[in-house]
Amino acid sequence: MINRNLINLLVLFTIVISTEVLSQQYGSWEIIDSMNVPRYWFGTTILTNSEVIVSGSDSETLLNSTEIYNVTNDSWELTSTMLRGRAAHHLFKLNNGEVIAVGGFLTRSCEVFNSSSNSWRYTDSLKTMKYFWDTATLLNDGRILVAGGYYFDRSTLQNIYYKTCEIFDPITETWSFTDSLAVGRSSHTATLLNNGRVLITGGQNNTGDINSCEIYNPVTNEWAVVNSLLHARSFHSAVLLSDGRVLVSGGITPDSTLGTKYCEIYDPITDSWSEAGEMTFPRTGHKTLLLFDSTVLITGGTFEPEIWEIYDPKTLSVIYYDTLPVVVFEPEIEMFPDGRIISMGGYTFDGMLVENSNLCLMYTPNVTDVTEESLFVSSYSLSQNYPNPFNPATNINYSIKESGFVTLKVYDILGKQVAVLVNENKPAGNYTVEFNAANLPSGVYIYKLTAGKFTAVKKLVLIK
Repeated sequence: MINRNLINLLVLFTIVISTEVLSQQYGSWEIIDSMNVPRYWFGTTILTNSEVIVSGSDSETLLNSTEIYNVTNDSWELTSTMLRGRAAHHLFKLNNGEVIAVGGFLTRSCEVFNSSSNSWRYTDSLKTMKYFWDTATLLNDGRILVAGGYYFDRSTLQNIYYKTCEIFDPITETWSFTDSLAVGRSSHTATLLNNGRVLITGGQNNTGDINSCEIYNPVTNEWAVVNSLLHARSFHSAVLLSDGRVLVSGGITPDSTLGTKYCEIYDPITDSWSEAGEMTFPRTGHKTLLLFDSTVLITGGTFEPEIWEIYDPKTLSVIYYDTLPVVVFEPEIEMFPDGRIISMGGYTFDGMLVENSNLCLMYTPNVTDVTEESLFVSSYSLSQNYPNPFNPATNINYSIKESGFVTLKVYDILGKQVAVLVNENKPAGNYTVEFNAANLPSGVYIYKLTAGKFTAVKKLVLIK
């Protein structure tokens, strides 16, 4: 007779193993070093492959403090303060390695941080004064596009939703007006497409939540109206998928002021929208990030902030969800080139008291192509670089099935080697390499991966 206790132990063991495999398959979050300053509605950008820089915060007085997180040391260090306090501003790393802080709450001023001199300096100011809820996009040519936004005119007591757009030229360090949006809006999204154009979706204006969409062409510097969202929404999220389509999720809609869980996908080739399933919970103000396996991580926001989800664009459904180690509302999110994701700050709410947070979390994705049958990468592969076209840096992802000597080299169109990105022994796994072509002229280049008997070649396009 079989011992029932043994059977129960075997069942329990199977459940534990299955849970561990599932957890490994979809990665995990852990608490990391906290920022020195509690921050909400602050600026962030990736500074290097292992560093992220943050600045400012919405508080009783706008903060000007700046600090840098180092992944290797798991530590935050304060650096030189901005020249003025800011909140709801944008941070971007420019092609020359400097970082620009763009505008913010009731300020047109902009300033630039130089990590070598550890100092900030003022640069040209925006033309338009705003409160918040505009979008800022780093274009492939290195310029920055700022679109829309909200302003309350105290003299007329009118809400203003801007159509105006501005472009920052990093060469001349000047802002100038460009073509205006067809529809004034705020709390919309801006997504850089594979062809270098920018898709604007939804938002809100004096009519309420809107579904109109527009695309900006950086070559002609003109906007064109495209097909509208299937559902009007604001404070939603948008992310570029690996196949070039755009996933839009959640947000406030006319019939769900606390957020929706419905998703839709835009195909820029056919200029069409289609329903795309739903998230596990309604969300607004959340973040969506494309993972290396082409799934989408969903986290943060105003509602259900303790839940993170993995959405699969192939099945148009959430394939996994779990709770975060701590609950923080509306944190700022950045993704490192190696695929790790950092969640920073935001605010906490205990039912009565709202406080800015300095808590930080790190998401580490599964580094292998895990299935219940195998815990190893199943094949060799070389992905298309992203972004492409690019200027001057782009990321290249590759996978190797077995440990061995790996080379990843870049050649010009005539076959001359111009860069060696990898030339060493590597264990099996997924990898990301940054290719910086700041010293190369515009043109078409070829990158080649060799690992054992596996060889793959792809093209990339540098546009300056």
